Amino acid sequence: MKKLILIIALMIFAIDFAYSQSLEIIKGPAVVQGPVEAIDVTSYVTLKNKTDKPLDVMIKAKGISMTENHMLNVCWGECFALFTDEWEMPWSQKIEANGTSLEDDIHLLLMPFETKGISKALFTFYLKDNPEDKVELEVTYYVGVEVSVEEVYSDAEFGIRDIYPNPTNGIIAKFDINLPEKITGEPFLEIYNELGTRVKITELCDCKNTKEINVEDLVSGNYYCNVLMNGTKSKTKKLLIAR
Repeated sequence: MKKLILIIALMIFAIDFAYSQSLEIIKGPAVVQGPVEAIDVTSYVTLKNKTDKPLDVMIKAKGISMTENHMLNVCWGECFALFTDEWEMPWSQKIEANGTSLEDDIHLLLMPFETKGISKALFTFYLKDNPEDKVELEVTYYVGVEVSVEEVYSDAEFGIRDIYPNPTNGIIAKFDINLPEKITGEPFLEIYNELGTRVKITELCDCKNTKEINVEDLVSGNYYCNVLMNGTKSKTKKLLIAR
């Protein structure tokens, strides 16, 4: 019986370890767009180390559906042209404990060579000493092709990263907001109660990364918050008010 319990415990640990995440993509557009004459069309990525120790990080790239003449490049400290459908960075880059890569230091770029089309690639960021500890970003490149607002401003590009304190019994709740570099239209922060009624809406153009909202008038309960931009809503974050 003890042996069985031990085996089950080891299995649970193994499953938990396999799905643990030490990395987080805090910036990385999943959809990017550019003209045919562009030298490159680029998704700029910033990674976060969520652990209390330095991490050596590697990158893999795989072309999912590539337009003829389109070529992928990956830059992180040094640039690499991808001449094959699958590629792996030859050496790692270090991200310090609880730190991030330099902002926009990772370039996932496509060279279109004046060719119109849509290409899609999968990029995997993983630990050198544990390849199963990874995060992935699928990027679609539109070259000389119109793309809808819904695709350009995807959930990977804008939304609420975090709310703190959460739960809160105070007056002010702080929202960590991620907005795209190029904003067309006014973004808003929306808060809904459990009945689906919008109880607050606040313009976000006057803030960069954080927004403080007065929630003194909201009663105890669960609230659902999102960013609204050009009619498109980000993923919802829950705020618990416990007075």
